[in-house]
Amino acid sequence: MLIAPSRFERAAALLLVLLFVPLLWGTDWKAPQEQLAEKIIAVTGPGAISLEVTNRSSLSHADVDRIRQGLSAQLASLGARFVNPDQANATVQVSLSENIQNYVWLAEIHQGTNEPSVVMITTPRSDSLASTQDVSAMAIHKTLLWSQDSRILDVAILSGNPQQMLVLDQDNVSLYKFENNRWQIEQT
Repeated sequence: MLIAPSRFERAAALLLVLLFVPLLWGTDWKAPQEQLAEKIIAVTGPGAISLEVTNRSSLSHADVDRIRQGLSAQLASLGARFVNPDQANATVQVSLSENIQNYVWLAEIHQGTNEPSVVMITTPRSDSLASTQDVSAMAIHKTLLWSQDSRILDVAILSGNPQQMLVLDQDNVSLYKFENNRWQIEQT
């Protein structure tokens, strides 16, 4: 004897399916595709373009393919026709990259002999991806260590007391010692 599922059971099953569909299909890239397409067309205008998409991020191949297809569809809906680069009025090179919080999509647009134009959009990374990666804080500081008339090829600070510095230039390797709040040459 078969027992038909109740309305509640059918509703619960439908709810579960709807909750898991986004996981099966991945992230919805429609909004960032629309934003980038609008910015590209604002520069190129409608017409013949070539499009290249390069992934420099942690996005999967499947996501990159979905982004490429969606971006192409958005561009086409705004009047872009896709041709080979030698026949295009504009070549568009899209780079998909990321930082700690966002995906960063850049489009470098070349039109004839004009200077290239660059447009950019950001879209938040999914919480699951951001939380699974161990992110260490890093800071970069620019400090002038040494300057001289001849070209410096490399500089190394040696730990110790007193602190020492090696400077490699085109002709010499020089060793300096830090004394009286300044670097003094020790040996060349």
